[in-house]
Amino acid sequence: MSLFELIVRIIKSLDITLDLPLYKRFIENINSQIQEANDTIAISKLYCHKERSTHNTRKARDVLKLEYSSRCITEEGIRRANDSACYGENGSNVARYGFRRWTNCSQGSFIWRRCRKTSKGIGNKRKELCQLEREKKALQEQLRNEIGNKNELDLKLIEKETEIKLAESRIKALRKQIQAKEKELNKEKTEMEQIKEKHKTEIESLKKQIDKLKAKIAVNLASDNNAKHALSQIREENEKLQAENEELKRKLQKKFNKQ
Repeated sequence: MSLFELIVRIIKSLDITLDLPLYKRFIENINSQIQEANDTIAISKLYCHKERSTHNTRKARDVLKLEYSSRCITEEGIRRANDSACYGENGSNVARYGFRRWTNCSQGSFIWRRCRKTSKGIGNKRKELCQLEREKKALQEQLRNEIGNKNELDLKLIEKETEIKLAESRIKALRKQIQAKEKELNKEKTEMEQIKEKHKTEIESLKKQIDKLKAKIAVNLASDNNAKHALSQIREENEKLQAENEELKRKLQKKFNKQ
């Protein structure tokens, strides 16, 4: 399984939406660089294996001449050179012996310079390989951190969703209470309006009764004034009659006295 397939499987299992083409290009670039470094190391091992075996020097030299004459170093040449067992893990004297016998030859000096150049590049390629491995580990660590951060964000999101649901339930309860209060207020308003209408009708009826009483009082006052005037006239007439009666009495008394 490649690194890209592993990361894609992890992302699919965790349902993460990332920029997959960018990750794919970056990881393919890393894998190509790693493969190039491994190929360089494998080719360098053809020239720099360390083993002391002088009896196969001529065979190894013939193989190298054959490969150089074709102006290429192929996988078949690498395999035949490895099969010739001229190089190992203990030294590079065989290669040096073979190449030094070619120092007067342009082909041998070219191969020797190429061998030295390739052997010097091994360290750089290994450093690049280590750097790529570190970058790969850093990317894996970053991916793990992002996954952890995503899980934390998911937990926080779940908490916020629960809080929102609780707040919505509280809002619904408050709305119900407000609706009940509004119904009570509307009921009280209707009752107050009914009471106002009732009082208004009562006040109007009382005003009408007061107006009727005022009219009656005015009539009574007028009749009282007429009665007082008539009574005063009767008194005046009575006084006149009494005065006339007294005069008549005096006249009659005088007549009786004369007789």
